[in-house]
Amino acid sequence: MSFRGCGPVRPPEQVDLRFEESIAALVDEGDRVAVTFASGREADYDIVVGADGVHSAVRRLVFGPEADFSEPLGVHVAIADAPAHCATPMAGRGTSLALLGAWTLTEELGRHDDVEAAFSAYEQRQRPHAAAAQEFARGGADLVVPATWEAIEARNTRLRAAQR
Repeated sequence: MSFRGCGPVRPPEQVDLRFEESIAALVDEGDRVAVTFASGREADYDIVVGADGVHSAVRRLVFGPEADFSEPLGVHVAIADAPAHCATPMAGRGTSLALLGAWTLTEELGRHDDVEAAFSAYEQRQRPHAAAAQEFARGGADLVVPATWEAIEARNTRLRAAQR
């Protein structure tokens, strides 16, 4: 990997980055997470961080299909991408929250020997940013996604009038 102007970036040897691979199964074994990959490979990890998008396979494996993703994930599995924060496209902050979340989680894992304490500290630091993005999105949702047909017609009438 490299970032423009920064030269090659290499994670520490103990970091196992997998590309063009997906997780088929996760089993929390207390102090480790047993992972089975779609390719059939198996491995154990201290933690698994899912950063795989809006319809996260990692999240689905932990919660089930499109379940309530706002519950805690458990000790050894974290979701660190935009959907972890439930920021809608209305907020316009998904990428920044994901990057901040990854950075914050990395810092807290470095500060704490105990994974549970690191996740707790991460949540304390990240929650205010996520809450602010969620609150920001509430203001315009009725314009973009009206709740009723009458609201849709009223919105469309306002938009047509604004174009004149």
